[in-house]
Amino acid sequence: MNSPFIRGVNRVDEIIYTIEKWLAALGMASLVILVAIQVVCRYVFKIATPWTEELARYDFLWTTYLGCAMCFKKKKHVVIDLIDEVGKKQKDPKKFSYYVEKVTMIVSLGFLIFFLSKYIPGYFMRVAKMGRTSTSVGLPMVIPYASVIAGCGLMAWHALVILIQPYQGNTAGGK
Repeated sequence: MNSPFIRGVNRVDEIIYTIEKWLAALGMASLVILVAIQVVCRYVFKIATPWTEELARYDFLWTTYLGCAMCFKKKKHVVIDLIDEVGKKQKDPKKFSYYVEKVTMIVSLGFLIFFLSKYIPGYFMRVAKMGRTSTSVGLPMVIPYASVIAGCGLMAWHALVILIQPYQGNTAGGK
């Protein structure tokens, strides 16, 4: 049985995941619309619309990083299943898999924290100080670059949530 703290964290995590799903769906829908506008304008009306390409590119960035975070929560990223094959030969494969997952989350979380600690004060802040805007739309360049921070931050959150989950053990058979 999970503690009230774990249940609360899981509830917040589900709310965040629901928001991620809606934003990713909105991002995909707007991406389809932007690309459709670009194709129709270019091939039917024979006019260039550089703003659609630019917005589609930034929309794609945000949608991609949101999708990465969603995959992280659902543990759907590419994995090396060699370790799982070794784990099947252990005395308690479920417990082995649980600890392998914890080590993986610690390494992932460490990488995400390291990356964000270098990216935010270094590259991101330089872009923010320059005050650059995009060519066609005039969008502040901080907005597309913030997608990296949002995506990595959400992945770190999901890694923490996975990391604090207790071992469930044998739930079948009354034990």
